[in-house]
Amino acid sequence: MRRLQHRLNRIHLEGGTELPVTGNYLEMTRDEVKKWQVQKRHAEPGTAMANGNLHPKQARALFGKRFTLVHK
Repeated sequence: MRRLQHRLNRIHLEGGTELPVTGNYLEMTRDEVKKWQVQKRHAEPGTAMANGNLHPKQARALFGKRFTLVHK
């Protein structure tokens, strides 16, 4: 989670805010993910691909090819 928050802080998003790097999936983090999904991934607002949850394909786009999804 910290890596996600750090990565989002480095991406310019219209109306974006600086996230605290807490390691928790806060509402602020969810809101920034929604902005990223709409602005950078061009997902339609209100759809499953723009709901603030980072999907595996989106995570690969955000973190690159070396990304590995780990479920805990």
